[in-house]
Amino acid sequence: MDKNHWLPTSRLKAFGLIVAILLLMLVTQGFASIAALIGQAHGQLDAFDHFTLEHLDTVLYGRWLLVAFLLNITLLWMLRLAQPNFLMPWRQWQTPRWPLSIVGSLALAIGISVLFTPFNLSDSGTTDLFTGIAHQPCGVLALCVFGPISEEMAFRDGILRHLIRGGMGRAWAVVLSGLVFGLVHGNMMQAMPACLLGIVLGIIYLHTGDIRYTVVVHILNNSLSTALMLYPEIDGFIAKLPTWSLITAGCVICAIGIGVLIQWKRPRA
Repeated sequence: MDKNHWLPTSRLKAFGLIVAILLLMLVTQGFASIAALIGQAHGQLDAFDHFTLEHLDTVLYGRWLLVAFLLNITLLWMLRLAQPNFLMPWRQWQTPRWPLSIVGSLALAIGISVLFTPFNLSDSGTTDLFTGIAHQPCGVLALCVFGPISEEMAFRDGILRHLIRGGMGRAWAVVLSGLVFGLVHGNMMQAMPACLLGIVLGIIYLHTGDIRYTVVVHILNNSLSTALMLYPEIDGFIAKLPTWSLITAGCVICAIGIGVLIQWKRPRA
């Protein structure tokens, strides 16, 4: 990676860049909601009264959410808030060990989700909204492709990198960026697993210096979640399993993921 990518900067400038990234995400996400609501209202002002997620047209919202993610990606790049190395040479990917980082990270993501299943955390209606979005092509692209790309640019190549450039220790930067990643999901059911996943992705990004690793993991994770939304009988079957079996399965899957990541990081002979 270009050394300029990690050049130190002042804490004030790093803080300003991070705030800009979060505001940009907030504005583009809000734009999607407002645009969908306006399209749904068709000039009827009473459509804005007592608005909740349940009243949002998921088809319109899925389309505008895709536009919002594309807009966020473009602005992050143009404003140099994030500088992903998508066009860098693929030398690292030519080694036989790179799939281990993706397999290990994905296993950890799945294990974490299984561990939190028995707690029945509130999702504030987000699951129903995303389920509706997932039934149309634009929604699938938003949730499974451009959403992960946008979030990896913002949180790993943006917030995590700027925290380190501003002088924060790498471990604290990974934890803090993971916490912020979890909090922006806006509900307990998503926030807790997302926080832990964000920490894992942060570690992978720091060890590889290549955002493409975390993008692939994020895309696979969201694709799996979307598949469960499209086939609720699978999710229902998992939810009916005994608590002890879910916790055991989650711990085993997490252990496998950690083992794979340790093997990935082990120096080659």
